[in-house]
Amino acid sequence: MLERKPHENENACSQECEQISDAFCIETNRIYDSCRNQECIQDARIFVTEEGQKALDHADSIQVKSVKVLWTKIRTEEMPFHKGYFQIHIRYYFYCILDCCNCLGVGQEIAGLCTWEKKVLLYGGEGNTSIFVSDLQNDPCAPDFGKLCTAVNRPRAVVETAEPIALALEICQGPDEKDGFRHAEPIPEAVQTIFGGAFCRPCEQNKVCRLTLGLFSMIRLERPAQLVIPACDFCLPEKCCEDEFSCSDPCALFRSMSFPVNEFYPAINSFSSISAQILQKQTEPCPIDPKKYQ
Repeated sequence: MLERKPHENENACSQECEQISDAFCIETNRIYDSCRNQECIQDARIFVTEEGQKALDHADSIQVKSVKVLWTKIRTEEMPFHKGYFQIHIRYYFYCILDCCNCLGVGQEIAGLCTWEKKVLLYGGEGNTSIFVSDLQNDPCAPDFGKLCTAVNRPRAVVETAEPIALALEICQGPDEKDGFRHAEPIPEAVQTIFGGAFCRPCEQNKVCRLTLGLFSMIRLERPAQLVIPACDFCLPEKCCEDEFSCSDPCALFRSMSFPVNEFYPAINSFSSISAQILQKQTEPCPIDPKKYQ
């Protein structure tokens, strides 16, 4: 049976809370378990519409211009023999932009869709209570008072992803066993409407694109929980709202800006502390003579 290891800071936090006089109870989402993932997705089929398929068939050069995560379908399933553990099923939908160029040098951009599935096992706690709230405005069951609506306190899965990295693109002639539509999960209509129609099924004469991409992601399970936290006072904004910018001289505003060293030297964080101090002094705003701009 799987055993959950307690967090390193749990005992330290419990000792500190005993010495705090001003502590308040708040309700928030507590993270029970999390993991990070660095996945290399190989040979992911790119689905295109009929117009996109025509552009692929007439193209002599095809390149990937951009890839982003369009949507993720997430569902959790409780493990029967491991209490408190849940299996997270994640289905990623990637929005791909392909640059197709023919022999005459005329380019055309088309949109395609990639899908990929991932399963993760995380600890989400053993609580199984029902939650009732008085927020009737956001309650979908409010108009029909004849039904009893309950919300089970099950863990919520959260997936955070970075921008995918396109590593390679392979052009094949015709589909194969990996491209079977009947074995794949149906694509939601909301996703198809973004591409302007249904995706076509290529035949043996059509070109098929397979994408290899890298994906960094973080997955966690969280539950609503009441926690005691130290507090000093209510936080009030110190900055006053301004209707418009008070500076009338754009050149004076530009000279007051610091020089963007990080744009020219992205690896400035790896410099030594002495080099960083020198650069900080060199990039301070130039002194402005107020009499010059009066």
